[in-house]
Amino acid sequence: MRILADQHIHYLDQLIPSYAEIVHYDSSEGIPRLEGFDAWILRTVTKVNPKTVPSLPEKLKFIGSASAGTDHIDREYLSDNGIQFDHSPGCNANAVAEYVLTSMLTWCSSTRRELSNHKVGIIGMGHTGGALAKKLDAIGVSYAGYDPPKALREESFMSCHLDTLKDCDILSFHLPYIDQGRYPTHHFMPDILSLTPKELNERPATSTSVKQSGSAMVRVSVVVQQIDSRPCIFLADATKRCAGPWIMH
Repeated sequence: MRILADQHIHYLDQLIPSYAEIVHYDSSEGIPRLEGFDAWILRTVTKVNPKTVPSLPEKLKFIGSASAGTDHIDREYLSDNGIQFDHSPGCNANAVAEYVLTSMLTWCSSTRRELSNHKVGIIGMGHTGGALAKKLDAIGVSYAGYDPPKALREESFMSCHLDTLKDCDILSFHLPYIDQGRYPTHHFMPDILSLTPKELNERPATSTSVKQSGSAMVRVSVVVQQIDSRPCIFLADATKRCAGPWIMH
């Protein structure tokens, strides 16, 4: 078995069985030559669709992404070519949750506030949102979790009502990109923010910080706005298409 893998996926060699040959490539140089490989392990910087990879070798039977998101992969295209796909949901959940919590605590420290005096709205209670909720529980910070699809899947989970988010001082978005179905997330951020008081949407941001990855995923976006004495923070771990015009540069 021959495996082609992005050279920036650390410790991968330790996980590959000894009978398999692994060949590394530099993703900054574009799509590598795929002929002769049984599997391809990549990152979100590599987009796979009919335009980027117009021909898939017959020998290639598996593509794996070392990422939680799958926006960079045309899964239907792979299926049509008999290629199995898998990814790593939740692989960075704890790291992102720690980053988000650190952002909250840093803001509190710089503004001389106590995080425990503020309520956090978590939109998306999957791997990352759930990890953040556990950390908030551990330090005694109240939160409201909004995730209707999860409530339908899991009887033990109860999603808060959309209007509950109005009362939250901090909104943390952790959403996949979904453009159809009962619960689409396309431009979901401005839809949520439209629930806040009119003054919030009209008042310009006083501080903005956006962090992006190579796949145009906004891992953590912080928009701080001040309304009289009430602070409002928005944190996003979602695609630009979920965020829409609210992602600032």
